[in-house]
Amino acid sequence: MLIKGLTPEARKKNILNVTSKFSPYLLSPPPPGSVLNCLERLAVAYIAREAITFVDGLPDDVCTRPNFNFYNWMKNSKISFSFPKASNTSEEKQGLLVKTVHAIIRHQHRIDKDWYKNTLQEIQSIFLRSGKSEETEEATKVRCHQIFCELMCIAITSSSIQMYFMTLDEKVLDLPTFEEGEKVSKSHPVAKDLNMMSLLNQVHWDPESVSEFSPHYTTKDVNKESPEFKEMGKALTPLFLKAVGHGPRLCFGFAPYDNVTMMEVVKTLYIADKEMLNFRSFDNKCNGVTRFQLESIAAGYTGAVNCDF
Repeated sequence: MLIKGLTPEARKKNILNVTSKFSPYLLSPPPPGSVLNCLERLAVAYIAREAITFVDGLPDDVCTRPNFNFYNWMKNSKISFSFPKASNTSEEKQGLLVKTVHAIIRHQHRIDKDWYKNTLQEIQSIFLRSGKSEETEEATKVRCHQIFCELMCIAITSSSIQMYFMTLDEKVLDLPTFEEGEKVSKSHPVAKDLNMMSLLNQVHWDPESVSEFSPHYTTKDVNKESPEFKEMGKALTPLFLKAVGHGPRLCFGFAPYDNVTMMEVVKTLYIADKEMLNFRSFDNKCNGVTRFQLESIAAGYTGAVNCDF
């Protein structure tokens, strides 16, 4: 029986339409809430792509080693990246960006709550040690997580696009050059503030059903009367609300603009939310890819990286 599904040509066209938007997005002025300049955001995208094939010497069995401190191992590793001088990125910040992105992209199955907490403490010491202090301890934690989400969304989007083309054994879409970034960024305004404590009526910390350490929210928590929500405009607000998602993605939404871009790519490459409980074929994928095929690939990957998840 013929299985319904898109032709490979139609599927590829859909993916190219979305992934080709990423480079122009990186060259656009950093969105509200961003702490990275254009060149630093571009560097994060490049670091994510280098991380895929980088051999850093981390022992394979660290998942099962008792009391192994992954954060300290990454902190003391010799991983580096050549930032352009025009980015004016301090050595301290360079180290944070490089090692955080490498951990997210190359060692996502090894990062744990201690790594997350230590990373946020490092973010606070670098980005929040000067300037206005946050009003509450919760606001400070949320702001640090907001900065973490900016790094994570850019890195994951860049790496997802790279992996798609590598899987097809095709040339990966190029990122903009640093020269291009330097040229356009000269006219960029300073990124506006984005107060998540104003955008949200409530921030959740739910150790039982979501996470024992990271904040999250749902669309019901968004304050649609806030200046931050209205600033997004009619074109972006529906995409923002749609990108909030569920499950682990609840914790991504603290970089709203970057999260929208990331989720456009992820939802094009992966299955739609409404199909999560579909255990048959997916008609909007090539030749009706089945759930069995999807889960077999996932199982193969976790086995290849010795992950006990």
